[in-house]
Amino acid sequence: MRENSATTTPQFNAPLPAGADPTHVDNWERFDRGFYRLVWSEPMPLPERLAPHHDIRVVCTQVPDGTVVTDDPANEGPFVYFCDQDHTPGGVRALAQALLAAADLADRWAGVQR
Repeated sequence: MRENSATTTPQFNAPLPAGADPTHVDNWERFDRGFYRLVWSEPMPLPERLAPHHDIRVVCTQVPDGTVVTDDPANEGPFVYFCDQDHTPGGVRALAQALLAAADLADRWAGVQR
């Protein structure tokens, strides 16, 4: 660890998780068990008409040794972030299944064979 003399914020050399967006990494913060930061993924690809209005990313809590925190999934994730909220991976999978079922029904109503 080295101290940033301008802000006294510690600087750690933890590698980012695979798929992280280096432009969307929070500063290190102190909490009761040490330091952590939030790390965000690159945006997930969306159709062009949806992309300007929706940002879907993964967000995780990382500690200075590079580990992604997984021992507190209800509070620390990793989460899928969209619609300005964090969602569990299981919740997102359930939502995806519901969206696919709705799309299938819309296709049936339109007479589209799948």
